[in-house]
Amino acid sequence: MYAESIRRVFRSLSPRKFSPHVGQEEQLTYPSQTAAPSREPSSPAQSQSCVEAACEQYSRYIDRLSTRAAQAAHVQPDTPEEKKSESPPPTFHSPANRLNRRAVRDVTLLFDNLDQCDLSKENALPPLNGMLEENIPPPQQLTTLSIESTTKSSCDQTLDELPPMHVDVDPCVHYYHFVPIGKGGSGSVYFAQSKADRKQYALKKVSPTTPAKSRALENEIRTMHALKHDNIVQGYGAYSHHSNVWIVMEAMDIGCLTHVLDFLRDKSYLLSENHIAYILRETLKGLWAMHSRHCMHRDIKSDNVLVSSDGDVKLGDFEYTAELTAKSPKRRTVVGTAWWMAPETVRSSFYDYGADVWSIGILSIECAEWVPPLFGMDTTEAMQVIREGVQTQGFKRPDIWSPQFADFVRGCLVRDRDERYCVQDLLKHPFLDKACSKAQMANVFRAVRGMPPL
Repeated sequence: MYAESIRRVFRSLSPRKFSPHVGQEEQLTYPSQTAAPSREPSSPAQSQSCVEAACEQYSRYIDRLSTRAAQAAHVQPDTPEEKKSESPPPTFHSPANRLNRRAVRDVTLLFDNLDQCDLSKENALPPLNGMLEENIPPPQQLTTLSIESTTKSSCDQTLDELPPMHVDVDPCVHYYHFVPIGKGGSGSVYFAQSKADRKQYALKKVSPTTPAKSRALENEIRTMHALKHDNIVQGYGAYSHHSNVWIVMEAMDIGCLTHVLDFLRDKSYLLSENHIAYILRETLKGLWAMHSRHCMHRDIKSDNVLVSSDGDVKLGDFEYTAELTAKSPKRRTVVGTAWWMAPETVRSSFYDYGADVWSIGILSIECAEWVPPLFGMDTTEAMQVIREGVQTQGFKRPDIWSPQFADFVRGCLVRDRDERYCVQDLLKHPFLDKACSKAQMANVFRAVRGMPPL
């Protein structure tokens, strides 16, 4: 299987074997195994007694989960009288079902930890996503909007599928003319020509040094291959050579949106609202493709929005992508980049797709003012401000922007997750009707590289 083969590759690159991942979530004490049964035949009465004892033990365990979940939600458990009252069955996103989802979250943690262990084949559990993928309806908030976009496929691939993985193969065998174009915290990126079709591709060179980085790299490869959309950077395969992994990706010749904003800042130019609306609309299309597949990006910022000389705008860098399921509809791991993180993420509270929407609001201000709010603060100070909400994040010069743009940003940056806009609200927002044409946007991108206009 692809998943098993790539795990073997990552383990060979890591200095030590995979160990169970212990995040910031509280670890539970699970029911211990009972003593080994006697080899002597047992009577029917004894067998019935053992079954009743086991059922009682797990019943107490489930009660503990429900009580702890209720305490976390500041809600008291239902009394027997309340349980008997007839009520319609709760929907997936109804308030009545939130407590149940919090309770099963603790059980899900057990499967997450086991799935990340270096288990032998005979003792390994099936992947958690495979167990929960069947018959899961999409979130209600993502089924009410029909978007006309040039989607390459119906996104029916699962995240368990992987692109071709070339083990112990130098990418120079298939590519030539490597040109370095950038270097970041996760690795270096090169443009290279394919010997097969003579097309240009981007190759990202990464050297994972820990099991956590190996898992993040595997997640990035899997996500790029599974999500096929015109506003998501595509992945075509990977190579492992010596201690490095090379990811073959779609080439975006201008680079990231940060390069465009830095260029404009140096020239003292601001993007018009027409240009900003175009960038946000295309970014939201890519984000919609992820959310409709139950995936969160969790690191939306200008560095991870890639643009081309043809006017294409695509989401990239899926290192922190998380897949949400019916039994694990929220996350609480603190990941991302501080200045773009939502309050619930900074507080290590449970969060969902709304965290990406908050990041879209910060990206909107970044497009308008070159940098995000709080960018002058260090990471710790910025996270404290976001956590406590002592400073409102918004435009430095609100008077130069239209009421539609201000409302778009305001709806993204509502601290109460339940009151915050969702992706389909943003895609229907009148501000995006101002978007310029693709050719007009391409000319701005081309100016960054000194290319002639279209």
